This record gives sequence, structure tokens and C-alpha cells, in this order.
Amino acid sequence: MPEITRPRPALAIVICIYEALIVVIGLFGFAARLAFHSSSSSAASTATSALATALSVLGWLLALGIVVTLWQMSRNAFYLAAARFALDLLGLVYLLVHPIPIPAMSRAAGQPQISAHAIMGAAIIFDVVFLIINGGIALYTHYVTKPVYLVEPPTLPPTY
Repeated sequence: MPEITRPRPALAIVICIYEALIVVIGLFGFAARLAFHSSSSSAASTATSALATALSVLGWLLALGIVVTLWQMSRNAFYLAAARFALDLLGLVYLLVHPIPIPAMSRAAGQPQISAHAIMGAAIIFDVVFLIINGGIALYTHYVTKPVYLVEPPTLPPTY
């Protein structure tokens, strides 16, 4: 059966722009981290940083793949979006199980102290919001890239 080609919806274009911005902002953030890298001799910090960098690069590659495949209205866009959703879900589980070590912050006189719990809560909320957004993108790409086939109506035999 022939597959019907559908036009690209406006929301798919918005998602492509969003995913491209994720890649661009991520690369700029990575370059800024390299430029202002603090020299830490801790092996645990280096291992955590290497893992975070590898997962970030994987996320950027998935986002770039989503841009290309969604622009082509390919079914692979859904698979890439689902993989990125799963990666973000694993990141949230890791964040909940293994909290971020937050160093003691020095505060200026008269300034309120920011607690480590507030920073950790904000990080979790931030991660949950993007998890919901990525889940919505995965569901939308499932709907938009679902194959639609042209089914011809059955022909009845002529009546005499």
C-alpha cells in the first residue's frame, strides 16, 4: 500500500528549532566550561565530570538527530525522542539517588544564606520540567510521524 506523505506541521518546526537551540546552547556552555575550567585534582570529580560530559554529548547528538529526522518527517524522530526521554529519565533517577555535592558557599555580610537543599530542589524541579517537555515531544513525534497508508475502498462487483 502506498504511504501518504503529510505536510510538516507548524509545531514540528517549533520542535526542530527548540532541539537545534538545545545543541547550540549546550555547545556554548561546554566551551564556557572548558574556558573557565577550575583545576580540580579530585579523581571522583574528574570521573563525574567525564560522565556528565559524555551524557551531555549523547543528548546533543540525539537532539541533532531529532532535528534532522523530524524535519524529514521520518519515523526515526520518534525513536530518537524516546531515547532522549529515557536518557533524561535516567538522569533524574541518578540525581535523586546520588545528590550533587554542593560546596560551602561564602556569603557577603547581610546576605541570606542559600541552602544546599534549595539548590538541590531547584535542580530536581528543573530536571522534571525538561523531562515533561521531552516526554511531550516524544509523544508528539509518535503521533506526527505515524505512517498513514492509503486504503482503497473495496470494489463491489457490478450488478446486472
